[in-house]
Amino acid sequence: MVRTYIRKLGARRYKDYSSDVVEQALAKVTEEGWSLRRASREYKIPFGTLNNKYHGRHHRINGGQTVFSKSEEKAFLFAASICAEWGFPLDTTDLRYFAKNYLDSQGRNVAVFRNNLPGNDWVYSMLQRYSNDIVKKVAANIKRSRASVTRQTIQDYFNNLRLTLDNIPPSNVFNYDETNIQDDPGKKKLLFKRGTKYPERVCNFTKSATTIMMCGSASGVLLPPYIIYKSEKMWLQWTENGPKGNPCCNQRCCASGARYNRTSHGWMDAQTFTEWFTSTFLPHAKQLEGRKILLGDNLSSHFTDEVLRLCEQNNIAFVCLPKNSTHLTQPLDVGFFRPFKMSWRSVLLRWKQSHLSSTTVDKKDFPYLLSTALTEMDKKTEDGNGAIRLDLEASFRATGIVPFDPDRVLQKIPENDNVDQDAVHDVLVKYLEQQRFPAAPSRKSIKRQRLDIQPGKSVTAPNESSSSDDEPEPVLQDNSDDEVPEEMHEETEYFSANKENIRKGTYLLVTVLGGSRKKTTYRYVSVVQGITDHGIEVLGMKAMNTTRNTFQVVVNDQFIVEEEDVIAVLPNPQLEERDGEIIYKFKKDIDVKEL
Repeated sequence: MVRTYIRKLGARRYKDYSSDVVEQALAKVTEEGWSLRRASREYKIPFGTLNNKYHGRHHRINGGQTVFSKSEEKAFLFAASICAEWGFPLDTTDLRYFAKNYLDSQGRNVAVFRNNLPGNDWVYSMLQRYSNDIVKKVAANIKRSRASVTRQTIQDYFNNLRLTLDNIPPSNVFNYDETNIQDDPGKKKLLFKRGTKYPERVCNFTKSATTIMMCGSASGVLLPPYIIYKSEKMWLQWTENGPKGNPCCNQRCCASGARYNRTSHGWMDAQTFTEWFTSTFLPHAKQLEGRKILLGDNLSSHFTDEVLRLCEQNNIAFVCLPKNSTHLTQPLDVGFFRPFKMSWRSVLLRWKQSHLSSTTVDKKDFPYLLSTALTEMDKKTEDGNGAIRLDLEASFRATGIVPFDPDRVLQKIPENDNVDQDAVHDVLVKYLEQQRFPAAPSRKSIKRQRLDIQPGKSVTAPNESSSSDDEPEPVLQDNSDDEVPEEMHEETEYFSANKENIRKGTYLLVTVLGGSRKKTTYRYVSVVQGITDHGIEVLGMKAMNTTRNTFQVVVNDQFIVEEEDVIAVLPNPQLEERDGEIIYKFKKDIDVKEL
């Protein structure tokens, strides 16, 4: 199939006019009384073509006819656009199989398609015909937690933000966010000989990164960056030649320029955030009149008692962005960090090319490189403004904050009620909803079990259905050397609990709230130590293998349970001594799994 036709020299020219020109010529004939000859001469359209169009003949498109009608092709592309809108875009192969399934459901058999599956040329030609409606783009991956942000969540956020931003000037609205600057200039398209299989560029780089806190206002003012090194100590050379003045705020409040700190882990914590707030943001905020708004994520490390107290004293309001929505609602993420990191990679690459022996960027060179990257990013535009100011203003505008426009964000989130049920099948819509908003976790957390394997030996997974005894099963790491009879894999016999059969030395199956938030219910085997006015005093027991019939007392695990927390009374176990420890072995398994 010829994808791009090239007319041969001397061949008759064919259709040197558009469909709109034909419509204009026919309008002159029908509305103004022109003759077909005059319209053909004025618009340079063959008389026969214009005559056929006028009398309703030859309505088919020129050239070979398509397998699918125009409405069917638009339905395919509409389904593809819906999939992309919901976060599951199709590729050309998916579109081909989509068309095959449609043909199979209609009972149609197309001879030019092998097994009713269209080829790649069919996709390319259709995309070319509808190039104004759909295009191929490189897709970025986002986490499912971010994709699950609903329109209602964003709408509630903007409803609250409307009241917060009332009568607040753009110069008093700030957004802060931390980012990492890596010691890797990244990949770039370069020139190589055709057929080169492994194109490579010699350039030293490491996986190290430096954390930077950035803050900018809706009026385009960038505060000096706050740099956090990963180190136990600080040196004077690490603070020289850094950003100071333009393109950052060059007023008296920020005259000292960038500030520097260090932590053992290299990222922002409660102490460093408090220090950034008091040393970088607060001096600038005090110079502004009226109420100030500070937008950022809702990390708990940002909300210390001192920060909240200073906010109340200086008329500063914290505004938390919705969870998992910073890719839509955080101005610095949306429109500032990308051009900033592009400028950083460019400066970093030039520095590495001039320092071939250096394996990484020394901390004493980092402030200068950061200052150079910000300066090159802030190239002057035609109107005389710096690019950083325009980027910040565009970032707040794209997130619907200043000027206030929630639709700038809401239009990026698919609606549940905007799907045409006639054009897209109900099954496709239901599938997309399940993929976008899953009702339950995709997998259940399973506790790991370590195997006791002799060096040099291999194991295989245990197969319960296999009756062969030739191949040994992997041994779980525990203190049990006895084989567990088959009948002991059944659940043990429980007795109902009452005041008469609960006494000291009784074995109980109880429920206990656990987890970091005390919201997870666990089943524990315990032995009664005594009965007090506060409840039943018990000592917890820990299962020793996967069969859950062998337990060991945990000496320090003593707690009190109420009578309603007792699930059942257990039969007395057999006591065995192993390595000087008492082992409690029940006849059958006990259900002690998490509820």
